[in-house]
Amino acid sequence: MIQDQIIKRGINQVELIRAFYAVDRAWFVNKGMGKGVYGDHPLPIGHKQTMSQPYIVAYMLNQLDLKKTDKVLEIGMGSGYQTALLAELVAQVYTVEVIEALFKQTKDRLMNLNFNNIHYYLGDGYLGLKTKSPFQKIVVSCYSEDIPVNLYEQLDEGGKMILPIGNHFAQRLYLTFKEMSIPNNIYYE
Repeated sequence: MIQDQIIKRGINQVELIRAFYAVDRAWFVNKGMGKGVYGDHPLPIGHKQTMSQPYIVAYMLNQLDLKKTDKVLEIGMGSGYQTALLAELVAQVYTVEVIEALFKQTKDRLMNLNFNNIHYYLGDGYLGLKTKSPFQKIVVSCYSEDIPVNLYEQLDEGGKMILPIGNHFAQRLYLTFKEMSIPNNIYYE
């Protein structure tokens, strides 16, 4: 999976690749999926939700240029796969999930895997976590129709946010930077 779907497609940040080797995707899906767990496609995780395909997760994290000292806000904890990858890469992960049953299940899973730098919040991710801001990076897993102002405002100066913009049928990834001289600098990826 890592070699064929991630490295061969241009993701080559050493620390990101190490994180993918350290975090097994199979830990975050329902038993009985066999080798399909490692396919380059989304997987169902229950509650009408899916886990993104490995390449998309790698691409989004690669675009953020994560640093070991970063404090990151993740919107949409989902299965916890991306959360665990972030925990391998940065100092602190603040994750928000809106679906209570999924929140409890995933939090228990991540705590059993002994990740000690994850902070869990149940609630509407589009509100962010103002009291814990600013964040150097924000990654949003669920699509939005536009850039959520609440999240943009919680970025640190020089911070980056990546998210899918669109609708239920089609989205594009957008990477936005927060710079003092350019207050709304948005780049399409």
